[in-house]
Amino acid sequence: NLTGSLDITSFTPGVAASYSVGVSGTNTCETLAGDRTTITFTPGLIPGDPTVSGAAVRVASLGSTVVLQVDPIPSGATTFQWAKDGVPLAETSATLTLSNVTNASAGVYTVRSVSANGCVSVGQESVTLQVTGSTLWKSYVISGGGTSVRGGEDITFTISLRNDGAGAITNYTIKDPIPANTTLKSIAGGGTNEAGVVTWTGVSVAPNATVTRSFTVTVNADLSGITAIRNVAFVNDGVNPDQPSIPADPSNPNNPGDPTQTGTNVPVTQVTNKVTWKSFTVSTGATTVRGGEEVTYTIHVRNTGNQRISPLIVRDALPANTSFVSAADGGSLVGNEVVYSTLAVNVGVTATASFVVRVNNDLTGVTAIRNIAVSNDGVNPDQPSIPADPGNPNNPGDPTQTGTDIPVTPVTNTVTWKS
Repeated sequence: NLTGSLDITSFTPGVAASYSVGVSGTNTCETLAGDRTTITFTPGLIPGDPTVSGAAVRVASLGSTVVLQVDPIPSGATTFQWAKDGVPLAETSATLTLSNVTNASAGVYTVRSVSANGCVSVGQESVTLQVTGSTLWKSYVISGGGTSVRGGEDITFTISLRNDGAGAITNYTIKDPIPANTTLKSIAGGGTNEAGVVTWTGVSVAPNATVTRSFTVTVNADLSGITAIRNVAFVNDGVNPDQPSIPADPSNPNNPGDPTQTGTNVPVTQVTNKVTWKSFTVSTGATTVRGGEEVTYTIHVRNTGNQRISPLIVRDALPANTSFVSAADGGSLVGNEVVYSTLAVNVGVTATASFVVRVNNDLTGVTAIRNIAVSNDGVNPDQPSIPADPGNPNNPGDPTQTGTDIPVTPVTNTVTWKS
């Protein structure tokens, strides 16, 4: 080569090669072998282009962890050059871990392969990271006001979704299973009932904005053993797992409450209450007695609370001027009382217990056969019976009266004979 330079176009990357350099020219002889310079070098190996496993566009939630992984490792690569939006990062391994993602974490991440001798890959891999963040909470309003339910009220639940991220939220799905011990009444905001789950699809929220969705349920009358109507809503962005709702701020339902709690609880006021009355039938079909008839008393106990009553204890002292004949419905004569100790009554249901007495023949000076039963639910004091409704014995009568009176028809009659 007479130009003073030598271009080497045939070599094997990674394999050492040696070249001897000498000088010769007009009126000179070729450089002696001992004066020649030997150059030895190893041609660098350009590593293969990297590939990052997973999608080219990632969506991450605020506070989450994102892992970008070169896989497989390209041939000839020993380290990697990572950058965000063109700014080099310190990481040189095949794994870039982004912990506790913030809005500032969003951007374009690139990576190139680097060989042992510092050669950099021709191509690079790019991954775009989008950061989204949302807060989901739920408030409620009870028909008629108040902060607890007793049964029969309507509860309107309002689900609030706030976009805390830097980008818009699009095509989110909000789901809310209908709470136990309620029935669905209505849905607002375009939601549907999908097998007991109130669902809204295609929900979009601008950055720093909040949207709401609501539905209304009616609380069951029977709340036996229930201390709260509990409900949890969920939001899904199509990428990450469902995010459950948290309670609303107790002082301002337009703001989220305690982020360490999940779901919303509507307290239940447990009510044990009943009404007790007594009806009767006379064996003659009359509404009065003259003596010698059998009277069947029926004690009615209607559960007007929201808790099942079990056991329900009923006691009824035998009326004066009568004698015991029999008792049904598990009753028994204990001393001078007919006692029922195994009754139970569900919410809104009326339990009955009956017994039969025979009216004495001698009713001298007696104007009525009077009787009062008492019932006990284990929570409240004994409740005395009131009369039945005169027009319908299956309903209670005047609540200001106590006891049941059967009028006595006085009969003065004699038969005279002579022997």
